[in-house]
Amino acid sequence: MSLNPELRRNLWLELTPTRLVVMPAVLFGVFVLTAVADGRQLGTASAATALTLFVGLTWVWGAHLAAESVLSELRGRTWDWQRMSGIGPWPLAWGKLAGSTAYPWYGAVLCLAVFAAADHREVAQPGRIAALLVLGGLLSQVVALLAAVQAATRDRTFTRAQSTAWLVLAAFVISPLITAGFAVSRVDWYGTRFDSLAFALPSMAVFLAFAAIGLWVQLRRELKVRTLPIAWPAFSLFLMAWSAGFIVGERSTAPGYPLLAALLVAVTLTWATAFGERKDPVALRRLVRALREERWRRAAEEAPSWLLTLPLVLAPAGLLVALPALLGEPDLWSVRWTLVAGLGFLGRDLALLLYLNLGARPRRADLFAAVLLLVGYVLVPLVFAALEWKAAMALLLPVPEHAPIAAASGLAQLAVLGFLLARRWRGRERAVEDSLPGADQG
Repeated sequence: MSLNPELRRNLWLELTPTRLVVMPAVLFGVFVLTAVADGRQLGTASAATALTLFVGLTWVWGAHLAAESVLSELRGRTWDWQRMSGIGPWPLAWGKLAGSTAYPWYGAVLCLAVFAAADHREVAQPGRIAALLVLGGLLSQVVALLAAVQAATRDRTFTRAQSTAWLVLAAFVISPLITAGFAVSRVDWYGTRFDSLAFALPSMAVFLAFAAIGLWVQLRRELKVRTLPIAWPAFSLFLMAWSAGFIVGERSTAPGYPLLAALLVAVTLTWATAFGERKDPVALRRLVRALREERWRRAAEEAPSWLLTLPLVLAPAGLLVALPALLGEPDLWSVRWTLVAGLGFLGRDLALLLYLNLGARPRRADLFAAVLLLVGYVLVPLVFAALEWKAAMALLLPVPEHAPIAAASGLAQLAVLGFLLARRWRGRERAVEDSLPGADQG
């Protein structure tokens, strides 16, 4: 059986004889110093250093190299050539992932060997910690590669310095969460108490599985292979259920709050994917045509991720609007109006994104929309709050104290943006029809 060509190419680039010698030599010097600090033995300092180096090699450097395996091809304009090659989506995925990160994993395995040999009596559950770090390293690399492929679909290129800066920023954001996770000894989930590491391991494994499937699906789309959108709604449902489980365990929590937590997750996923995905007018036109012709399978294949997540927003929101007493709030109408306002503002945001992306400068549309929403959601409400104009804040935010005003404002803005979007869409459709051959013939 022949070796995966993408894997073979990356291994030849990464595992040169010189590098194979340099890595253990550098690590040997580091661990000699830690052994001296431990009293000429592999003690707690060596164990801690081994885990720290492992995280740096896999979570940071390995993730950077995984992303660069695609971003470097975008900069070198060889990505289109690779898309047209005969390699399939899955061989391409794991060939890039395993090949580009082989060198960091080479050093990471040596670090794990030192950790296993060191005296780690002060480390609770060392086996589970090592397994969790391995899964975390794999997850960070798969997510980095997935983000790079997503950038390829948007025709975005990043320099090596920019991609490194994004990884460092992500590390700073994630590190407090990891520290808090290790500091908590027990986790309450759906009314059952778990050991934190015992809970984190299967959770991390499931997230890794979904990330790998998402990478495969994204590469299928990039290689123009038709795929039914099953993975993303499945992951969204899993994340909603997983997040709601932390609310169920609290005795004083009303039964509707887990549903509200799931709703917030669905809203976040819808909003994030709307910004993250490319709003291609040609793809949107194919989707509209498939819906008009009632080709439901084709429409599902063309549907963007944010549109697939939208029903997962409407279902719990509709249930809470119909049964607001589930939240245990005395003012049921305030709950209803607040939920309606939130849906109105979400719809307005989606309409604004589509409207700007269908304009004359689609490459800057998402950035312009982000600036407008930042002003609308943060800057102007802060000014109103400083002036103590709480009712005016409801014009831009779903404020429960003035929920009817917020609902009316959100729905009105949605109606205006929806009208402008429909008008711009009809203009593009007429322009396409006029450009067709024979369109000017009577």
